[in-house]
Amino acid sequence: MTIRSASYAGEVASYAFQPPELRRTERVACDAPAWLETITLDETFLLCVGETPNAVLSVFRETANGLQLHTSAQVGGDGAVSIATVSNYASGSVSVLDLARDGTLGTPHTITFHRSGHGRVADRQEMPHAHQVMPTPDQQYILVCDLGSDRIHMVRVGGRAHDAALATSVPVPDGSGPRHLVFHETTAYVVMELSLEVQAFTWDGPKLSAQGAAVPVRPPQKHTDTLAEVAVSSDGSFVYVSCRGDPHEDVLAALPRAADGTLGAPVFYACGGRVPRHFALSTDERWVVVANQGSETLALLSRDGASGALKLVGTQTAGPVNYAGFI
Repeated sequence: MTIRSASYAGEVASYAFQPPELRRTERVACDAPAWLETITLDETFLLCVGETPNAVLSVFRETANGLQLHTSAQVGGDGAVSIATVSNYASGSVSVLDLARDGTLGTPHTITFHRSGHGRVADRQEMPHAHQVMPTPDQQYILVCDLGSDRIHMVRVGGRAHDAALATSVPVPDGSGPRHLVFHETTAYVVMELSLEVQAFTWDGPKLSAQGAAVPVRPPQKHTDTLAEVAVSSDGSFVYVSCRGDPHEDVLAALPRAADGTLGAPVFYACGGRVPRHFALSTDERWVVVANQGSETLALLSRDGASGALKLVGTQTAGPVNYAGFI
C-alpha cells in the first residue's frame, strides 16, 4: 500500500506501507498543500491544492520515476482547502475548473458566498468560510460546507465549469460551523466543527433535509475544542470523526450507524498524537492513517471491521502534516 501526506511546510510525501512499517519513498515540493486527490483520466494524476492567497491547483503526473509536475493554475480564490471543485476558505468562495483528459486545467469559474454580520462564534464566523465541497450521489450538485455562515450551499453543476450556479443554501443551527461531510448512499453526515456534533441529512435531489437530532461528539476526560474530518465505512456500519484540542493526545470517535442511517453514541480511540486534522481508511478498511498536525506525526491504527474498534500500532515523525490518505 502507498500513503500520501501533505504538509503546509511545502511538501507532498509518499510512503510505502508494509504493516506495521512505514517507509518514506518520495518528497516533492508544492506550495502549502492542503488537500490531495488522485484521479485517472488518460493518465493517472495527483491534484494538489495550496492553502495560500491566490491559491494554486497543481496537477502531477504519476510516472514510473515518481511524481512530475504536469500543469498548474490559480483557482480564483484564497486559502483553498479541497479540490475537484475547489473551496476557498479565506475568500468564502468556490471555484470550478474544467479538467481535460490530458490533465489540462481551464479558467476557474468562481461563485462567492455572502453573509451579513457575524455568527455566534465571532472569531471564526466573521465572514463565509467555504471549507469543503462534495458531489451529491446523483452528480447533479456539489454541496459546500460553509463554516463561517452556518450554511450548506447547493451548487448546480453542468457539463462545463461555467455552467455551475448557486441553487440554494440550507441553514444549520447558529454556531455549528459545518466543516466536512461524507455520503453513504443518500445520507450525508456533516461534521459541525464548532458545536462538536455530527448531523445526518437525507439527500433527495434537489432537497437536503436534516434527519433527526445532531449527535454530540464530546470525549470524556479529554479536552476537545473542534472536530475535523469525517469518514464512513463502505458497509455503512460506522462513521468516524476526528476530535482536536487535547494538550496530550487527541482521539478519533467511532459512531455506530443503524440501518435507517441514525447514529449511536460515539466510542473514542487514541489517535497517536495531537490535532488530527485529517485521517483516511485504507481500501480494505483494515487500517487508518492519521495526520496529527499538532504533534507532526503520521499515526497508523488497525481497524476491526465487525466492532469498528481502532488500535494504535505506530507513529512516525512527518513534520507539520495536515493531510494523509491511501492510494
